[in-house]
Amino acid sequence: MNPQALELLAREDARLDREVRRKSLSPDKEIASSLVEIARTLEVEDERTAMQLEFARGLAEWTRSQQVNFPENLFWDFDYPAARVLGHARSLAPGKDLDYVAAAFGRMVELQQRYGVHTTIRFRYVHDFSYGLDWAKWIAREVDQDGSVGPFDWEFLCYLRQRAFELVELIERDDEKYPTLQGGAARNPFSFRRDPESEAAILSELGRRGQLPVCAWDIHASPRFDRPFQALREACAVDLGLSVEA
Repeated sequence: MNPQALELLAREDARLDREVRRKSLSPDKEIASSLVEIARTLEVEDERTAMQLEFARGLAEWTRSQQVNFPENLFWDFDYPAARVLGHARSLAPGKDLDYVAAAFGRMVELQQRYGVHTTIRFRYVHDFSYGLDWAKWIAREVDQDGSVGPFDWEFLCYLRQRAFELVELIERDDEKYPTLQGGAARNPFSFRRDPESEAAILSELGRRGQLPVCAWDIHASPRFDRPFQALREACAVDLGLSVEA
């Protein structure tokens, strides 16, 4: 692999390891794949130098943005999202492939900045995006979507950007579901608890039950939208005694 690209990913890995514990939702491992491991698994070294550098730069900036904007995030699986971005780029002509990698990772950085703890939206975690829960909800709601647009594809990323503007408008109106938050509270519009212990318990159980739309720890994942994932999460919270009413 190009030494500069490898150094960039290794440096970001070292920084993340100093500042967060990168847990995985994989049933087979406790710690998420490092960025260097992801690049090697995806055989990025087979790409021309310009692509290696663009991919490394984009992946590193995205993970850094996640740590900055969601510092309490618990699970750090980037394998499938990275594979999806690179896979689509590989289907494009030279030049356009570089533009796509830069744009896709750049848009995901922007989404972190629009939804994270430094905004009025102030979500505590990025798990709903990483593991496809936001995407499955979108597919279920949009009658013209058949699943051909994946959870990390450009069209869905554009939807999330527009949705951020809509949420800000709701918050400014002090909407019942999305009110203006006081102090430093994190937003939780759901019917179950989302403190770190509850969030970890619910997501881990969903992973064990095979009830996550995206196995983000697997570069060969097959995203699913054919189940009522939100209802399954709510039922899981009830089973664990973690609903808001519990």
